[in-house]
Amino acid sequence: MFERTLVLRADMPTASPMPVVRDAVEIIDAPRWVELTAGLLDLAGDPRLAAVERARSYPLPHAGAIIRHQGEVVACGLVKLEGAHAGLFALNTAPAHRRRGLGLAIVSALLAEASRHGSRVAYLQVTADNEAALALYGRFGFAPLYDYWYRGPSSERR
Repeated sequence: MFERTLVLRADMPTASPMPVVRDAVEIIDAPRWVELTAGLLDLAGDPRLAAVERARSYPLPHAGAIIRHQGEVVACGLVKLEGAHAGLFALNTAPAHRRRGLGLAIVSALLAEASRHGSRVAYLQVTADNEAALALYGRFGFAPLYDYWYRGPSSERR
């Protein structure tokens, strides 16, 4: 067993209003989001092309959020909507831009987008040792629903 992971859940009414940040959050369609965040998410070549194709063919509503700094995407996240549920994925802030409220702005914007589409519950997953992310998600009322571990030979551990 390795990399203990938590699945967190929050009711939408507990979501905080979007904080004021210098850089505006842009909500964009998912295929364009994949293209714009490929560098931040370390997607290149075939994996990037496959991700764009998955975004184009995904059957449910979904949208991406980005924040740019001097033209470069420095924070991102993705929301996938399924009825009353909204899943948050690929939340990331470039290391040089962390601790500036960008993650807070991204999560807030994604939850607002989900709420606008009628979602009442949000969920996400995060590694259990990611204290900064857990503190951020806690501000929105996210709490552990369950946890699990990845399993595999020790050679596969990240």
